[in-house]
Amino acid sequence: MKNLTLLLIICLLTACNSGNQNSSGNSLKVIDVEDAFRHPEAFTLADLGKEQSYIPLETTDSSIVAISSITAMVVTDRHIQIGARTAPIKVFDKTTGHYIGQIGQIGNGPAEYPNGTNFTTDPITRKVYVRISPSKQQCYDITGHFLKTVEWKEATGGMIIAPYFLDDKIYTYVNIPTEQTNNLSYLYDADSGAIQDSLPLRWGGDIPAGKSKLVMPLAGAEMLGGMAYIVQFEDNRWTYGSQNNAAYWYHDGELCMKDFFCDTLFTVKGFDRLTPRMVFKMGSSGGFARYENSDVMADKYIITRLMETENIIYFNLFKDMYNVDGWMKGGSNPPYCGIYDKRSGRTKVMKSVHIESDRAGMPGFAIYNISTAGELIVCYQTEDLINAREKMPESEQPAWLKQLKEDDNPVILLIK
Repeated sequence: MKNLTLLLIICLLTACNSGNQNSSGNSLKVIDVEDAFRHPEAFTLADLGKEQSYIPLETTDSSIVAISSITAMVVTDRHIQIGARTAPIKVFDKTTGHYIGQIGQIGNGPAEYPNGTNFTTDPITRKVYVRISPSKQQCYDITGHFLKTVEWKEATGGMIIAPYFLDDKIYTYVNIPTEQTNNLSYLYDADSGAIQDSLPLRWGGDIPAGKSKLVMPLAGAEMLGGMAYIVQFEDNRWTYGSQNNAAYWYHDGELCMKDFFCDTLFTVKGFDRLTPRMVFKMGSSGGFARYENSDVMADKYIITRLMETENIIYFNLFKDMYNVDGWMKGGSNPPYCGIYDKRSGRTKVMKSVHIESDRAGMPGFAIYNISTAGELIVCYQTEDLINAREKMPESEQPAWLKQLKEDDNPVILLIK
């Protein structure tokens, strides 16, 4: 297929300059982060969703999961899949928490994978893809049986390239374009590895010449959507990227996308047209390029993670992203979180990522991820829940909480 059409290119250029209409002339929904920053306010569990399900994961000799060892979690419409560095990906029933089995095996064989730290599940086909290298993944069916090794020749160039799998297609996205980058994203066929389409390089400004001189992994990766980095080039400009950010997600039957350095959220229709859908109004807190000097970003906020449910958009923000001293000292670059209510049009920003529960006695939490069915995911440590139980009247304790033991697996909370 050919590169995206001229219509697409024009659409991208105009939308990311904070235009408030899409290509059909309809008004875009505005997520007013600027005003929400001026009037920060806390929000609670009830603001995230009215439907809440607590799922204790079954604890057996085969299913033990130490919360400290969890490196990845995917929740589908049927299953909870948990990955760790030294154990195969474990699968639990989403409704009951019953342990079902594992995905493949740890190892170096042709049907194995070295660890479960990086995997994803196709929301349509439910196939599980486990990373071997940036352009090689092991593919398993929903029962954990090996199907094939998926490989493609990555054409984007650049640094920190993340794939997104949807309906037997692979959408790759380059987080940090370099001089070798021709296109920002490619669409591949998952069976053959052949290129089917490409997205021209946008939202970049001028790409630094030369190589990077500092690549710094960041702490607090769960608030950054996975392993994340800030990178400094030879001209002293910085940029940011996340290994798990493919910029794409699947919502309500449509493929959506948003780049870190574009204020517009798009719907991808057939990959021959991007339709602007929502725009983040950042005001003086936004307005920066993909590559900037560190002092430019001192008072700027970058949206590092975005999750969409039926009723809200949840997002994380970081201020002063290129403050190296702050990252090295720890805690000097505190994350923020915000929500946009799609029904009321209201935006709230909170100067923390710790959200209080409004269920009597239950501990607060941070959002871990989002399911393929559009539910926000919280992973509770058993210890925290047992401590909360001790302060809660027995009459108010749900049955699963009464039965919880110290050595039990984590409890998953799904919010919709």
